Order: sequence, then structure tokens, then C-alpha cells
Amino acid sequence: MDRRVRAERREGERSGLSWDVALPVVEAGPPEGRRAFREWMEREVGRRVEKEIRGLEEFVEEEKDKIPAENLRAFYELRYAVGYLDDRLVSVLMCEYHGAGWAAHPFESAWVVNFRLDEGRPLEAAEMFRRSPKEVWLKDCVRRDGRYREWTEGLDCSDPSECEDPELEDEYRKQDWDRVLLTAKGLVFIFDTYHVDGDYLGCLIAWGSARRALRPEFRRLVGLR
Repeated sequence: MDRRVRAERREGERSGLSWDVALPVVEAGPPEGRRAFREWMEREVGRRVEKEIRGLEEFVEEEKDKIPAENLRAFYELRYAVGYLDDRLVSVLMCEYHGAGWAAHPFESAWVVNFRLDEGRPLEAAEMFRRSPKEVWLKDCVRRDGRYREWTEGLDCSDPSECEDPELEDEYRKQDWDRVLLTAKGLVFIFDTYHVDGDYLGCLIAWGSARRALRPEFRRLVGLR
């Protein structure tokens, strides 16, 4: 656990929604950068809680005559994992857990925050890449997906073109490639997908493999030559 980050818990209940969120509070970098990160996170998490409340209110209005009142409740949980932190930059994976009394099972989702502590603002994915990450690593990420390994089991993949999975490739083309978690090992692209291990998964691209697709300014920021 990185002692330069601490969790600040927020709990509440409104309109049938209970929430329990953990906000990452950074204690690294310049004070103004830390303050800017905290304020940005508070606004973003607040916006997401309000969105959950509005969605529940709309659902209740539509379904109140079909579902027992005691089941018209939901909860929203938010936790985090720090991927990268120094005095200039922080990268955090935000993990959401959604549940409802009428649903067969809860579902998970995730988003990523990359924040320039030295400049007090979010770091956009477009500032990282000189080439489209989708075009550079799409096939690599498809082949690392467990569903691809199951599909190609028993096939001769010495010629990769013989083992292409057009449906899975199309799924990855439609994904949002802007959710990029920075870690000590490399970049991790976060994708939404129904998978045996959950509702999202990550594709790791090692720093050495990523280097040529990164902008020089970003390479310097994370200490790559």
C-alpha cells in the first residue's frame, strides 16, 4: 500500500440509493496540485452518484407497479487502486460496484483518472500517444483475452491469420481505448466486457513495447528515454 495515498470515505442514502465511496487523497506533489486533484475527484464522484440517483428514480417511476416496493432499492460502491504516483503524476483505477434489489446479480464497471499534479489538471489520452493505441495493439489485446484462447484451443496458430476471431476483434474495435492505467510494468487498457473474471478486464502493454507509440513529452514525464 502506498502511504502517499489515503482513502477518504463518503457514505449516504437518497431516493432509495445507498452509496459508499472511497476517495483517493494524494499526499505527494505540490500542494496546489494535490488540492486540484482532490477537488476534481470530489466533483467527478459527486456527478456519478447523482447520475446513479437519477437513473434509479427514473426506473422506480417506470416499474413501481411491477416490482415490490422493498426491492426498489439499489447501492453503489466505489473503490480505487493506485497504478502510478510521483510528484508530477498520479494514475488511479476507480472500481464501481452496482447492485439492485430487483437484479439477479450486481455488475461492475471501471474508469481511470490520470492527473498532472504538477499542472493541476487531468492528463488526456491524446497527450500520451503519437499513434492510435487501437491500431497498434488491438490484435495483441484480442489474443490475450481468455475467450480468444478458448476459441483457438486445438487450432494450429503458427499462421496467426488462420486464428483471427473477427467477432472478438470487432468487439475490441468498439471499445473505449482512452481508459489507460499507468503502472510500474506498463500501460493497462481497461475494457468493458462480460468475462469469467468480471465485467471488465485489462490489457497490459509493457513500457518497452509501448515506447515507440508514445509522445516524447509523455515519455519524459514517466521517465522513459
